[in-house]
Amino acid sequence: MTFPSYLNCRFSPGEPFCLDTLEACGVLEHEEELSELAAQASAEAALEGLLNKVVNAWQDLELVVIQHRDSSDSLVLGVLDEIQQVLDDSFIHMNSILSSRHVGPIKIRVQAWHKSLNLFASTIVSNFRYVFNLRVPAYIFLSNRIMIDDKRCPAHKNNFYWETG
Repeated sequence: MTFPSYLNCRFSPGEPFCLDTLEACGVLEHEEELSELAAQASAEAALEGLLNKVVNAWQDLELVVIQHRDSSDSLVLGVLDEIQQVLDDSFIHMNSILSSRHVGPIKIRVQAWHKSLNLFASTIVSNFRYVFNLRVPAYIFLSNRIMIDDKRCPAHKNNFYWETG
């Protein structure tokens, strides 16, 4: 945010000033404009704080990757409960930030984080699909006993080993 041009002063970042200096700049003559400016700055600071909250939430999270059963070439994600919760919260915060009219100064950073979160969410979904596709056939086809109901699947009955007793 830049200092308004309608004031008769220029300030450098870090340069100290006092109330007399502001009065000399004509601040009291522009009360309404400066109130709007202060409200905008407060809103932008709140949005940046929310973005920093999201960024900090991801700093200490660990993504655990484990080997799937006895397979040396199949890695899957470990327990994702905490990560899923942080991901959900992050999307809520990101959507709130992006829907604000005060997002301007941090919009590029927010969009980059939102894109990364979308990519990560799709990675988690792919992991769930992969694990599901590994486990379901294993449970079905590696079991010693597969029972097929003649009435529901008559065409597939002969495709499976049938164990009686």
